[in-house]
Amino acid sequence: MTTTLMESLQTRSGPLNLRDSVRNYLLLTLGATIMIVNFNLFIAPGDVAPGGVGGLSLIVNKYFGLPYGTAMLLLSIPLIAIGFWQLGRFRFLVRTLYVTLYYTLGVDLSARFFPPEGIIDDLLLTAVFGGILGGIGYGLVLRGRGMVSGTGIISRAIQLKTGLPLSQLYIVVDGVIIIGLGLAFGWENALYATLMLFMLGLAADYIMEGP
Repeated sequence: MTTTLMESLQTRSGPLNLRDSVRNYLLLTLGATIMIVNFNLFIAPGDVAPGGVGGLSLIVNKYFGLPYGTAMLLLSIPLIAIGFWQLGRFRFLVRTLYVTLYYTLGVDLSARFFPPEGIIDDLLLTAVFGGILGGIGYGLVLRGRGMVSGTGIISRAIQLKTGLPLSQLYIVVDGVIIIGLGLAFGWENALYATLMLFMLGLAADYIMEGP
């Protein structure tokens, strides 16, 4: 999913002018806002997530009662540290830190404004529209030359060490998290999480590359 584009974002260098910086942060903010809405409308109510720290936060919330955003933030801290150590792109990681803080804090602070049960009671629709909306948000974040801290960073770090294809690492890492969701919430939810991951990838690729 958008692996070539993500690699180019992480290796791109050179000075950015003020106009580019403003544009990037507007895209990051818009994308993260869409992802906040998506989490509170679809992911949290349906207990379905396309892997990542969002999926882990559902599991942590179920067993420990920790708020979703707080769980994602705590899980993201070591991932950002790994990213800074392994990837070494300061501006990229600053933007990633901005998005991560905005997204995780926004999920918790805005939760009161969304119905706890969501807006639909159908896991298929949750997976499809949650994947599309999340992919739009994620794609905008990538266009802003950042990302939400998560499996992307850890997969990229492993790829640099092992040389394994990044797309395969995504499947393995997110697949393990989806299996965890299946153990926590049932295998039906895990299957819908796989569908959500697929839809998210399609939508993010569309935002990044067009039709």
